[in-house]
Amino acid sequence: MLKLLLKLWWKQQRRNFHKRDAVVGAYLIFIYVVIGVTFFFSFTENGGSFADEDLPSTLGFILVVSILLPDIFLKLVMKKDMTAMDDYIKSRPVPEKIWNRFLLATNLVSFWNYVLPVMMIPVFIFLLSIPQAIGCFFLLYAFSYIDGIYITCFRKATEWMLKWPLILGWIGMYGLLIGYIVVSAFFPIWMAYIGMFIFAGAVLAGLIVYLCNLKIYNEQKHKVSRFRGFSHVNLLSLLYIGTMRAKRVRNMVLVVTIIFLFDAYMYAFLPASPGMAETVPLYVCGAVLLPSVCLSQWTFGIEANFFHGLMTKPIKVEQLLQNCFYFYVILTAVVMVLVLPFLFMNVGVNIFTLVGAFCMTVFLSLFNLPTCLFSSRLEIFSNSMFNMQGANMKINLYAIAFLLPIGALIAEYVYLGEMAWCITSVALAVLSVAIHKWAIAKLAAVYNKKKYDRMEKYMEV
Repeated sequence: MLKLLLKLWWKQQRRNFHKRDAVVGAYLIFIYVVIGVTFFFSFTENGGSFADEDLPSTLGFILVVSILLPDIFLKLVMKKDMTAMDDYIKSRPVPEKIWNRFLLATNLVSFWNYVLPVMMIPVFIFLLSIPQAIGCFFLLYAFSYIDGIYITCFRKATEWMLKWPLILGWIGMYGLLIGYIVVSAFFPIWMAYIGMFIFAGAVLAGLIVYLCNLKIYNEQKHKVSRFRGFSHVNLLSLLYIGTMRAKRVRNMVLVVTIIFLFDAYMYAFLPASPGMAETVPLYVCGAVLLPSVCLSQWTFGIEANFFHGLMTKPIKVEQLLQNCFYFYVILTAVVMVLVLPFLFMNVGVNIFTLVGAFCMTVFLSLFNLPTCLFSSRLEIFSNSMFNMQGANMKINLYAIAFLLPIGALIAEYVYLGEMAWCITSVALAVLSVAIHKWAIAKLAAVYNKKKYDRMEKYMEV
């Protein structure tokens, strides 16, 4: 039965292979090579040396542990898992034990479990002796496989009460590995490697037990039906609900926001450096600006999935566009709350930075609304990473027009200063709020003239 499942899986992998996956893999390898070469030349030019006597005995462990953090994020984004049986397999006599063995076997041959260990082979050979390089390769593969099982368990778990032990367990494992590096400096190197492999085996055994006890289907669970009355739902709340349910857009907005907020706070807590006053405000402005821009560039992209239903209700397109504009402004205001602590950190962020970024977003939210005239339907449940579905030539051309006000405001910030940029942004925001109803009414009239053409475009894949 396991052999048959693996044959079906292999056929599915071949049929679902896209050139995009190969391009993404090549891109990641290219980034890895560029970062490695850049680090090597910068380290050696600054007087650093890779001589054996200058390297600590635990260098191999340090390399293995340092690669685990990017490895888990890489798998979380790129690794695809078949954690649940589809209807065809579920209707066959496939025991749960065989299915769990199948999940473990597919992890053994998963490309994303091999890519980082294989890419680290030249580094291990260059920095370590041959026995240590071989040991570090198998050690890195063991922990890469463990990360793969972590992701498989995370996706197989159906409730957050089952996901949190995995998250906390990985964090605890990472902390113990860092502590083991310090302690292993007092052991012979061969004993340290044996202890590391024993630790990896213990973690893997615990994960396998956890995986085998996770149940996806609970046939005897009582279903509780809850209905939210229409009197409690308005068009503005539908935008929020649609965004949170649409995996494609939700992940894009959350990832962009988290990246910029994390970088901003990371630079804010680092020791002061000459470029700090320019770096932190840049990330803060990006965190405020990009979430609403990511949504507004696809105006009606989510609604296109159910626009035919909207058109059968007494709802005007003008009203839908106004709610989109208000929702983008509210989203920006929420992110503003998250960046308010920077005002008290003395890192170059002041009230003019936040006001300018907020007002700039208000203007751009109105500026992006015309994308509703040529936006395509977004497949809301598909992955948002490296996904160009829904893009078209008109969207790309409008992006050029979108860059003009962005470029003008950035040039003003660079050459005339933050105060002039803030004043211009406030003026544009006031103008946008003053004319938004008139501008949206004109836009809705243009949309209504080509409404049926839009309906046909929305039905295209």
